[in-house]
Amino acid sequence: MRGIMKKRIIALLAVMMLTVSLVACNDEEKTMSEINMKKYVKIPDIQNLTVDVTLASLEEYEYDDASEELFRNVCEPVGIKNRPVQKGDWVNLDYAGFKGEEQFQGGTSKDQLLEIGSGSFIDGFEDGLIGVEPGKEVELNLTFPEDYLSAELAGAEVVFKVTVNYIVPELNDANVAKLDSGLYSNLSEFKTYVRETLDDALLQSNKETVANAAMTKINSEAVYKEIPEFMLERQKENLIAKYTPIAADYGIEVEHYFQYVQGTPLEDMTKQYVKERILLMALAQQIGVSVSEEEYNSGMEELAATYGVSVAELLESNNNDEEYFREYFYAQKVYDYLYENVTIAPEAETSEESASE
Repeated sequence: MRGIMKKRIIALLAVMMLTVSLVACNDEEKTMSEINMKKYVKIPDIQNLTVDVTLASLEEYEYDDASEELFRNVCEPVGIKNRPVQKGDWVNLDYAGFKGEEQFQGGTSKDQLLEIGSGSFIDGFEDGLIGVEPGKEVELNLTFPEDYLSAELAGAEVVFKVTVNYIVPELNDANVAKLDSGLYSNLSEFKTYVRETLDDALLQSNKETVANAAMTKINSEAVYKEIPEFMLERQKENLIAKYTPIAADYGIEVEHYFQYVQGTPLEDMTKQYVKERILLMALAQQIGVSVSEEEYNSGMEELAATYGVSVAELLESNNNDEEYFREYFYAQKVYDYLYENVTIAPEAETSEESASE
């Protein structure tokens, strides 16, 4: 009887070991979003999570400043070209700096915006442009200050060849209408576009602030049961593929790049990335968010459009790692959840409230 029972126990253990082996094997064949992360990390309760952060805000004048700045960058179609430059003008210009017969490093620029009289350039540069007609090249014989940061240029006599392309006109209804952008047709619509763009960016920034604080707190309380070797190997391969060309630019091996440039050994960086990815997907699974194929495809198209490239080029820029981008979209959903559900400590203030005290 004992012999039969022993055989049954051994058989049962064999089945259990085979099951564990099959699960591990199956996990190796899955993407991070497909793996049940509860096996690898225990995360704390996030229902009553509180973080102490300061949220950013914008003053009214910052919206106005942003409108002026954007207009200066898009106003070429209505740029003034029929009068000379005056003090106080914003101008768009090209310039090249020469020391002797050679152009010096950092002394060349195209489509540079400059306010005449702001003191942004070395003495004599801005004053030398007053009275210059747009479209005409002028040579400015100047001397760098003795205490200039670059030892090569400190006290050096140089020549700047400068062409004023156009003078920035007034920001008004007529000039905005002539831009024919399709996004705005008058000054009011232009300012609304700027405000909405800034508000969207501000919201995203605050989401990241809250979510990053929440993730840091969750990570500090999370218990990692194990970090699978296959995840570490896969992550290490991705890091090596991504950073080897960058390390080559430094003339060093990729391991030395992480050690001395990034300041973290490759092995430690690999483990850190994997833990972050495990935690992200564990949170996504716990709160019940997912990324459908349709969401992934449309998200990739939007992301590619943002960078002005095709989806194929976007993927190629990250070693064709679709998993990386899929997790990016998971992160957006997790961040949205945390921003909407995490409590900000009562003593935390917005930067606007702090500034008013």
